[in-house]
Amino acid sequence: MKLHVTLMVSIFIFISSLVGLNAQSAMDSSMSEIPMKHMASLLPMNSMARGGSGTSWLPDNSPMHMWMFEKGNWQWMVHGMIYGVYNNQNIFRKDTLRGDSKLYAPGMIMLMGDNQISEKWLLGVHLMISPDPFSVGSGYPLLFQTGETFNGKPNIDIQHPHDLFGEIALTLGYQITTNSGVYIYAGYPGEPALGPAAFPHRPSAVDMPDAPLGHHWQDASHVTFGTVTLGYQYKNVKLEGSIFNGSEPDENRYDFDKLKLNSYSGRISYNPLPSLSLQVSAGFLKHPELLESTDQLRGTVSAIYSKDNMNASVIIGNNKFSDDTNSSSFLLEASQDFKPFTLFGRYEYVQKNPEELNIESEEAFVNVNAISAGIAHYIDAKSFVFGIGGQVATNPLLNDTLVNYYGKGPFSGEIFISIKPRFTMRESHLMDHIKM
Repeated sequence: MKLHVTLMVSIFIFISSLVGLNAQSAMDSSMSEIPMKHMASLLPMNSMARGGSGTSWLPDNSPMHMWMFEKGNWQWMVHGMIYGVYNNQNIFRKDTLRGDSKLYAPGMIMLMGDNQISEKWLLGVHLMISPDPFSVGSGYPLLFQTGETFNGKPNIDIQHPHDLFGEIALTLGYQITTNSGVYIYAGYPGEPALGPAAFPHRPSAVDMPDAPLGHHWQDASHVTFGTVTLGYQYKNVKLEGSIFNGSEPDENRYDFDKLKLNSYSGRISYNPLPSLSLQVSAGFLKHPELLESTDQLRGTVSAIYSKDNMNASVIIGNNKFSDDTNSSSFLLEASQDFKPFTLFGRYEYVQKNPEELNIESEEAFVNVNAISAGIAHYIDAKSFVFGIGGQVATNPLLNDTLVNYYGKGPFSGEIFISIKPRFTMRESHLMDHIKM
């Protein structure tokens, strides 16, 4: 595992030698002039900061650690994060209680580019990869987490790794008027118009190494092997619809799953202020879990806030199953940057099926609460930001059934290091060139 962590950090540093130092040179030599054209999201009328995962929106004020460079008519941006984590779930557990510990290195690296081929047309490409198949293996321990499989069995108290390829997508946007435009997005894999920006891309979550427990209620479909989205935007309102593969990725994290377009979704997004992004979405997912025969109707509502050094998200998700049962989730997460320290925290409430947790209960769903809080210290280098931090978590208000499996108020903790690109749009002169 130590070899895996070293390997992924080395790859990240190698990428910087190819693109990050070019970005550094462009930034250092051009404080009095902007050498790059405006890099946009989906349509020429949008700022790059607005673009979240897939076609989702973030606030225009969102920070983004990145390298930027220009090649011909293309504008390119590289961003991402890699962690090295030691995690101990349910630290004071007895032999009969659930919990585990592990050393691993989750993360993602994303390359995005656009080419304004004319005044009204914008061509874009997205490529996202993850080290998880190498550096996380079968997954990492996380109490009450479920979803997807390993060795033909459901993951229980484990966050699954993400696929090597999380997104390979093309976008083509046409600006109809100054205030309106249409676009098409096609990905294999990609992300449909369902839910807010996925957690690795939300400013409020970027300091947190763990996935939310409500991931499969809110944004789990951000990696799907086959998706096509059509969208229309008028000013700060966007309407979009998708057809996509409703199945979660299979256990082989290196391959490309079978292309299917058997599910659909729709989303309305609205950015009333540069600091705020709202969305409501709903979708039908055909047979999302490999070991379950039920289909799902998923609905989400969210608000993402970003201003100055404060980032926050509120997300509500609901899954209705084809057997007419419903389960809901709620998430509140926030981070505050005090430079060089960042404080962050998350509260979650999720209704879980006892069967997916492999516990015996007569209840249709059990209520899971999770509270986590942490701190990170960041050190700026020439092309990178290095971080070291830790967080603690607990699961209060467990009923007697869950206490039998997990104990009363299980306590978890982890320490981590991180590495990400040096520059943020808030800190660079490029911010002046972005339409707000």
